[in-house]
Amino acid sequence: MAWLAVGFIPPPYTSGYVLKFYQDGTSTPTNMATDNTGATQLASVAYDSNGTPSNGGSPFIPHIDQAFKMSLYPDQASADANSGAVWTIDNLSPPDLTDTDTDILATVSSNDTTAGYLNGKLVAGADIAFTENNDGGNETLTVALDSSEGTWTPTIQDNSFSDAEGQLYSSQVGHYTKIGRMVFISGLVDPTSLGTLSGALYIAGLPFTSANEVVGSIGGLNVYYGGGLVVTSGQSVDAMIVSNATYAALYLWDSAGGQTSLQNTELATGFLGFSGHYFV
Repeated sequence: MAWLAVGFIPPPYTSGYVLKFYQDGTSTPTNMATDNTGATQLASVAYDSNGTPSNGGSPFIPHIDQAFKMSLYPDQASADANSGAVWTIDNLSPPDLTDTDTDILATVSSNDTTAGYLNGKLVAGADIAFTENNDGGNETLTVALDSSEGTWTPTIQDNSFSDAEGQLYSSQVGHYTKIGRMVFISGLVDPTSLGTLSGALYIAGLPFTSANEVVGSIGGLNVYYGGGLVVTSGQSVDAMIVSNATYAALYLWDSAGGQTSLQNTELATGFLGFSGHYFV
């Protein structure tokens, strides 16, 4: 295995704490490297004054070339004696981004509940579930690795929410990345005709249905590029993701008090480039 950055870095600890690695499931120490070349290898590493692992004053991310166990000790003497670890994490492997199975990623054992460490497991491919009662007993933490990316086709609709009103386009481009409940989107929509659309307009065709939550709290779109609109100089366009839907309401900042809905006569055959995010 090549030297890969470890997939888990502990949060900051006080200067003098020492991090040490072992062969997976054993008490046999193994070296870490300071980068992916493996040129500089260390048996252990102390935290610096900033609370990060450091070698000769230079912070680094530990790299490892095998499955491993990791322990944190309060000082170098404890690390050298392999005794008195604050916590230990076993059954770890450097992250393989091509791995989509549901193997256990880590088994955690610790009594340091005040620092947020649990006697539990990190499991890929499951929903998030967390229980902690600070009793020193077995706790469980499972984490969802729910992510995807792809394309979508933005359209312009009115309150009929139909793509069958004679709309024509010269360009419809959309991209998305979904991580957990958050969807990041970008797009360009350039209509050559709005057909029979009238009144307030929407950007439709979002790749996922939005969360069914309070309107205005789910997300929005920033229109960063546009042209051909029939609006007054200085006015701007943006959009609000509508609750439990696959469209965003377009608005025009044309009032001292705020926004009004963007009308078909204002968009005309103008184009909009936009990006934003929303919850699902």
